[in-house]
Amino acid sequence: MVTASFFAATQVMHPASHLEARLSSSSNVRSWPIADRFWPIADVEAGELAGSVLVSAFDPKRTFKSFHFRDDVFMSELSITRDGVRARSRVWEMASDDPKAAAETARRIRHPWYRCQALARAAEFSSGPIRYKLLEAAFSAAKEQSEPNRIVTVSSWPLRVLADSSSERAAQVARLLVDVAETEPHNLRRAHALQALASAVAGRPALLSLIVPALASAILGGRGPRIDRVIRDTFELVRVSNPELLRPLAHHHKSNRQQERLLATLVGDSSIQRETSASGR
Repeated sequence: MVTASFFAATQVMHPASHLEARLSSSSNVRSWPIADRFWPIADVEAGELAGSVLVSAFDPKRTFKSFHFRDDVFMSELSITRDGVRARSRVWEMASDDPKAAAETARRIRHPWYRCQALARAAEFSSGPIRYKLLEAAFSAAKEQSEPNRIVTVSSWPLRVLADSSSERAAQVARLLVDVAETEPHNLRRAHALQALASAVAGRPALLSLIVPALASAILGGRGPRIDRVIRDTFELVRVSNPELLRPLAHHHKSNRQQERLLATLVGDSSIQRETSASGR
């Protein structure tokens, strides 16, 4: 049985290594391209890793969209969501005073999105091995979702806490999450997920540099007011790690006063001029 820790991951998911994981023969269940090694999953037979992919955590039947066929199932899921919101609020209130009790409450949350956030909150006020165990549980909860952008977006919560503890481990996880984001075919959804990751490590150029190029690629692949909003909201994050990307992002924005303000910030910026000169050599 494989019981490797999340943070012991050594194989990074790359688009070229994707396997087409057929989750179900049901007509309302989609197939997702999942890597042959995502992050290590506990209790997987060694033989399974060689010939197939454990994808139960990515089952789209766990999402709201698949529940609209049955009202009783939808109401059950809605109840799980409401319970998760309330439990997350309790964790937020108690974490600073009693992180152990907060962790226990967080682990009982059924909805993976809120469990991930709550575990990250409990980890923030914990230390040593306990913090890492809670963060591992948080990332595992994120992985239970089926949508790549949701996995990555909610993972930004524990990533922020991890970055405060270990830049090396945070870099490893950030690379994995960027690869997960790359499996999202929709440019705006991919950009939003990567924006969340970048925001989680704001002020850390080394970590931002692992995320920003993929973020810029997602932005430049899309168009529209919501993409323009992402450009504006992430402009200063890009400046921290990859100033050479600022000009193409600014020019990608719709021509208006907001674009003019972006371009105005580039005038006289010596770091951008140096990067542009270096890239032209």
